[in-house]
Amino acid sequence: MKTWIRNIFWLIGFGNLATAGLAVCPFYDSTFFSTLNTEVFSKTGLIAIGLWGLVYIAISSAYHKAPYVVLVVALEKLFYSSLAIPWMLQNGYRMGEIFQRDIIAGLAYCAWFPYDFLSFVFFLYVFIKVRKSSQT
Repeated sequence: MKTWIRNIFWLIGFGNLATAGLAVCPFYDSTFFSTLNTEVFSKTGLIAIGLWGLVYIAISSAYHKAPYVVLVVALEKLFYSSLAIPWMLQNGYRMGEIFQRDIIAGLAYCAWFPYDFLSFVFFLYVFIKVRKSSQT
């Protein structure tokens, strides 16, 4: 079970790092992507997303020793997924236009809520599992 959990930490971490890579990739102009939501996906926001990804990777082998850190990353994912809902309600009708203009931006914005929400559920599950096992 620990290997599976560790691998999911890595997978989520690399997902964040891939998103952050959009800010620095020399083959991708992230201007349009970033302007769609400057609050979350500015160059600074993308770098912060990458740093969170490094946190997930760093804790992947020691999550059972720091359950409250896992709770913090769960809350961070809940926070980011909650930001996606109003954005999608205001901009969902533009997704066709966004995909036509920039397929990477379209894919990233479509994945935003499910990725962060499922990550939240995973981290919350790990927190609860670790807390229960430490109490027995």
